[in-house]
Amino acid sequence: MVRHSRAKRIYYQCEASRYSAETTCPLGEKFYEDELEKAVICSLRHMLELLVDHDKKIQEAAAKTKGSMDNMKQTVVRLESKMKRNQSERLAAYERYSDGRIGRDEYLAVRDKLTEESTQMQAHLTELQEGIAALEAKTDPEMELYGSEARNLLKAENVTNEMLLFFISRVKVFSGMRLEIEYRFSDELMTELGAGENG
Repeated sequence: MVRHSRAKRIYYQCEASRYSAETTCPLGEKFYEDELEKAVICSLRHMLELLVDHDKKIQEAAAKTKGSMDNMKQTVVRLESKMKRNQSERLAAYERYSDGRIGRDEYLAVRDKLTEESTQMQAHLTELQEGIAALEAKTDPEMELYGSEARNLLKAENVTNEMLLFFISRVKVFSGMRLEIEYRFSDELMTELGAGENG
């Protein structure tokens, strides 16, 4: 569409619709800039409210898991220390057996007990490491990028073009002022927000 700024009220219009009936655009229909801006900003504010609410839930969940992650990491350190002691004890038991200080049966009993403990600790360690990796994967760089900017726009008295362009890549306008706004968010984030195309 072409922006007509010399009119008393600035408007947009498809040039093809002014001169030819062979167009899918509505013939001669004008879309006033102030109405378009109002509709786009209203839709954007609604979308950003969804985004901020989603970001808040993520941060609350992260705050709850932060303590869990710290505890898990501390447990990993303690577990790794125990596993080293276990390995040292198995080596020491073998040396006592080799030196003849303990008999074969006693050595096998100690070795089997320590081996079982080591297997259990290794399984626990693997579980903890997987849990830590899963929690760390929950951090969302896209939300970090858009979350703070969304809060700034929602607090702003005047919304600038720069603010709009930060979130919106394209606006499609249809007859009767029906809008389809294409946001810069990923498909995954749009799905998380429970939003599809907006009219």
